[in-house]
Amino acid sequence: MSGPMAGFSFAQGRAFGDGVELRDIAARAGTPVYVYSAAVIRERYQLLDRAFTRHPHRLHYAIKANATTAVAALLRELGAGADANSGGEIEVALRAVRAQLLAAGADVAVGRHHHQRRIHLDRGHRFLQGLFR
Repeated sequence: MSGPMAGFSFAQGRAFGDGVELRDIAARAGTPVYVYSAAVIRERYQLLDRAFTRHPHRLHYAIKANATTAVAALLRELGAGADANSGGEIEVALRAVRAQLLAAGADVAVGRHHHQRRIHLDRGHRFLQGLFR
């Protein structure tokens, strides 16, 4: 899947995402609504994961990039952990099937936001900047 609208198609004046008519999604969810292609997310995750097969690795999704619970849950299902720093990001990650969390933000790691650091510590999360592991 490639191109500017990977995962989406148009046929006979109708728009589809992963084979589902977007009009049906809008009718069920209301508008405005964001629609993401699960097929494209899976494909891109697997391509990235395979690129590192020769090296021990673990992929973490930055919840800050897109805090949609369904996207985070899909990535968790594929094996990704979650990079979550703020309280809201942590809650999204936890709703996404208790993703393994990694705190990478300077604000959290150095303790500028003590309440956020406390949330991480209480839940056994890891810190990236070498202060905590």
